[in-house]
Amino acid sequence: MEYCVICERPVTNYAPVYCCSDHNQECGCRGMPLIPCVCSERCERAVYDHIGEDFDVCRQLAGIEKYDSRLTTERTIPKPEASLKDTAADMLEIVFDDESTDDESRRAAITLVEIIARDLLEKVI
Repeated sequence: MEYCVICERPVTNYAPVYCCSDHNQECGCRGMPLIPCVCSERCERAVYDHIGEDFDVCRQLAGIEKYDSRLTTERTIPKPEASLKDTAADMLEIVFDDESTDDESRRAAITLVEIIARDLLEKVI
């Protein structure tokens, strides 16, 4: 399995093409594929908008988070100091700002936001 060079999301439909048969580090391609492995148009724009920069720098300049960082509990479980409203907003931002998020993940995020909204209403009433 290949991974996006920008956000490190797994990419299943990528087949690297090289200009040299032995991925020679001395070749102009430096052993890299001709077309970088990306998971979305957003990550592709990050690569081409910042040509010449390290992929990690491209990611930072484009404001894209690493895929693994979205899976940490600190992004999905409210911290004691975080309000439920802020947590719900963060969840929606994570899921809907990413072009490669699947429908199942979006439905799960909406369900979580609905639960948080109900909890907020119960506290108000």
